Amino acid sequence: MTAEYVSELMERTNRLAAQTEGKRIEELDLMMSELSVRLRKFIAEHEELEAMCPSGAFQARYVDFIQHLVNHGTYHRGNVTAMLRQIGHPGTPTDFGFYLYTLSQH
Repeated sequence: MTAEYVSELMERTNRLAAQTEGKRIEELDLMMSELSVRLRKFIAEHEELEAMCPSGAFQARYVDFIQHLVNHGTYHRGNVTAMLRQIGHPGTPTDFGFYLYTLSQH
Protein backbone atom coordinates (compact mmCIF):
# COMPACT_ATOMS: atom_id res chain seq x y z
CA MET A 1 0.00 0.00 0.00
CA THR A 2 1.20 3.43 -0.81
CA ALA A 3 1.44 6.22 1.73
CA GLU A 4 -1.14 8.18 -0.29
CA TYR A 5 -3.64 5.27 -0.10
CA VAL A 6 -3.15 4.90 3.67
CA SER A 7 -3.51 8.64 4.15
CA GLU A 8 -6.76 8.71 2.15
CA LEU A 9 -8.07 5.72 4.10
CA MET A 10 -7.26 7.42 7.41
CA GLU A 11 -8.99 10.61 6.25
CA ARG A 12 -12.16 8.68 5.35
CA THR A 13 -12.07 6.80 8.64
CA ASN A 14 -11.68 10.01 10.64
CA ARG A 15 -14.53 11.64 8.72
CA LEU A 16 -16.85 8.68 9.43
CA ALA A 17 -15.84 8.65 13.10
CA ALA A 18 -16.63 12.37 13.35
CA GLN A 19 -20.07 11.80 11.82
CA THR A 20 -20.96 9.31 14.56
CA GLU A 21 -19.37 11.11 17.51
CA GLY A 22 -21.86 12.04 20.22
CA LYS A 23 -24.78 10.31 18.49
CA ARG A 24 -27.44 8.59 20.55
CA ILE A 25 -28.07 4.90 19.90
CA GLU A 26 -31.29 5.75 18.03
CA GLU A 27 -29.36 8.04 15.68
CA LEU A 28 -26.69 5.39 15.10
CA ASP A 29 -29.41 2.83 14.40
CA LEU A 30 -30.93 5.14 11.79
CA MET A 31 -27.51 5.73 10.21
CA MET A 32 -26.91 1.97 10.01
CA SER A 33 -30.35 1.41 8.49
CA GLU A 34 -29.65 4.04 5.84
CA LEU A 35 -26.26 2.47 5.12
CA SER A 36 -27.92 -0.93 4.78
CA VAL A 37 -30.36 0.47 2.21
CA ARG A 38 -27.46 2.00 0.25
CA LEU A 39 -25.50 -1.27 0.30
CA ARG A 40 -28.51 -3.34 -0.81
CA LYS A 41 -29.15 -0.86 -3.63
CA PHE A 42 -25.50 -1.02 -4.70
CA ILE A 43 -25.57 -4.83 -4.79
CA ALA A 44 -28.89 -4.93 -6.67
CA GLU A 45 -27.74 -2.41 -9.27
CA HIS A 46 -24.16 -3.63 -9.72
CA GLU A 47 -23.90 -5.82 -12.79
CA GLU A 48 -20.63 -7.60 -12.03
CA LEU A 49 -19.81 -8.33 -8.38
CA GLU A 50 -16.90 -10.53 -9.47
CA ALA A 51 -15.18 -7.48 -11.03
CA MET A 52 -12.18 -5.92 -9.38
CA CYS A 53 -13.00 -2.94 -7.21
CA PRO A 54 -10.88 0.13 -7.97
CA SER A 55 -9.45 0.76 -4.53
CA GLY A 56 -6.02 2.24 -4.92
CA ALA A 57 -3.13 -0.16 -4.59
CA PHE A 58 -5.30 -2.75 -2.83
CA GLN A 59 -6.96 -5.12 -5.28
CA ALA A 60 -10.02 -7.24 -4.48
CA ARG A 61 -13.31 -8.13 -6.09
CA TYR A 62 -16.52 -6.39 -5.00
CA VAL A 63 -17.80 -9.74 -3.72
CA ASP A 64 -14.69 -10.04 -1.51
CA PHE A 65 -15.38 -6.65 0.08
CA ILE A 66 -19.02 -7.64 0.68
CA GLN A 67 -17.96 -10.91 2.31
CA HIS A 68 -15.47 -9.02 4.48
CA LEU A 69 -18.20 -6.60 5.54
CA VAL A 70 -20.48 -9.45 6.60
CA ASN A 71 -17.71 -11.31 8.43
CA HIS A 72 -16.56 -8.14 10.18
CA GLY A 73 -20.09 -7.38 11.35
CA THR A 74 -20.39 -10.90 12.74
CA TYR A 75 -17.14 -10.42 14.63
CA HIS A 76 -18.44 -7.26 16.28
CA ARG A 77 -21.83 -8.79 17.12
CA GLY A 78 -19.91 -11.52 18.92
CA ASN A 79 -17.94 -8.89 20.85
CA VAL A 80 -21.11 -7.09 21.92
CA THR A 81 -22.73 -10.37 22.96
CA ALA A 82 -19.69 -11.28 25.06
CA MET A 83 -19.71 -7.86 26.76
CA LEU A 84 -23.44 -8.16 27.51
CA ARG A 85 -22.91 -11.57 29.10
CA GLN A 86 -19.98 -10.27 31.16
CA ILE A 87 -22.21 -7.66 32.77
CA GLY A 88 -24.96 -10.17 33.46
CA HIS A 89 -27.33 -9.61 30.54
CA PRO A 90 -28.40 -12.32 28.13
CA GLY A 91 -26.51 -12.19 24.86
CA THR A 92 -28.11 -12.12 21.47
CA PRO A 93 -27.96 -14.94 18.91
CA THR A 94 -25.25 -14.40 16.30
CA ASP A 95 -25.65 -17.68 14.39
CA PHE A 96 -26.44 -17.08 10.70
CA GLY A 97 -28.60 -20.22 10.50
CA PHE A 98 -30.69 -18.95 13.41
CA TYR A 99 -31.01 -15.59 11.67
CA LEU A 100 -32.28 -17.27 8.49
CA TYR A 101 -34.71 -19.30 10.57
CA THR A 102 -36.12 -16.18 12.23
CA LEU A 103 -36.56 -14.54 8.81
CA SER A 104 -38.60 -17.52 7.65
CA GLN A 105 -40.92 -17.13 10.66
CA HIS A 106 -42.18 -13.66 9.67
